[in-house]
Amino acid sequence: MFTAALVALLLVAVAAEANSRIVFDRNGKIWKMNDDGTNETALTNPTWPDTDSHPSICPNGRAIVFDRAGHIYKIGQNGGTPVNLTPNSQGYDHDPDCGWDADEHIYVVYASDEEGNTDIYRILLTGGTPVNLTDDSDLNEDQPSICGDDRFVFMRPDGTGDDLDLFIRDLDDGDNEIQITANGYHEEFPACKPNADKVAFARRLDQDTEFTDIIEVVIATGAEVDLTETTEQDVKDYYPSYSPGGTYFAFSRTTPSLNGVYEVFKQLTAPGETAEQLTPDQGYSGQCNYPDWAELAP
Repeated sequence: MFTAALVALLLVAVAAEANSRIVFDRNGKIWKMNDDGTNETALTNPTWPDTDSHPSICPNGRAIVFDRAGHIYKIGQNGGTPVNLTPNSQGYDHDPDCGWDADEHIYVVYASDEEGNTDIYRILLTGGTPVNLTDDSDLNEDQPSICGDDRFVFMRPDGTGDDLDLFIRDLDDGDNEIQITANGYHEEFPACKPNADKVAFARRLDQDTEFTDIIEVVIATGAEVDLTETTEQDVKDYYPSYSPGGTYFAFSRTTPSLNGVYEVFKQLTAPGETAEQLTPDQGYSGQCNYPDWAELAP
């Protein structure tokens, strides 16, 4: 029997996800769909050889950022003419993520090799001068994700090429670095859980591992759970993104039956749950990657 407290939590989760949408890239275009996989709509149509990738919904629900041809762009929630946020960059800008800071400014964090090594930068959604948040490191930082507590998480190799670990820093100045994972595995594509001290990410044992799981870790303690528990050869799960209430998460998966093609799935945020495929099989013309799940204005 449901308790009153549990019912209240479920109602909050349902309300938080009532207007949620998932954006993703399919073969070089940015798409959006309902969180049940219906109503797919293409939002961009780049001119070859440009491709659009790594979409992220901004917290006001009225803008989506993505990368194209080594720059960071934004569009409205229904598409429109892309606006270049980093037109003066001389590096390769990629992997943007959009979020609030403590003062409710909307920032975009992204990775760029403009200063030699790949570092994490932030810039206002309205544009301006980018700020390097990891310029004190001689290694390459990548795949940033803004957390709700005025911090951002990112991936960094250990310097030997045998290990990829996750770290977290302050969003305003890049200070107070904390290492989240340190276990000899490859941990990539982190995503912060809304209103929680947790991060989901993809883990593989090494470069040759034939399966990849989505793991959830508690930042403060390092306690982990394996959310997708993949053990079958050639089943690979990548690019997790939590739903607005954190009840579900979306991710890209390929299986032997998909012949190496990635599709978008969703699953309850708990181990042992069944994943539901959201994007239809379209063969190699339908590679679907980098889902981002958030509330999007009509």
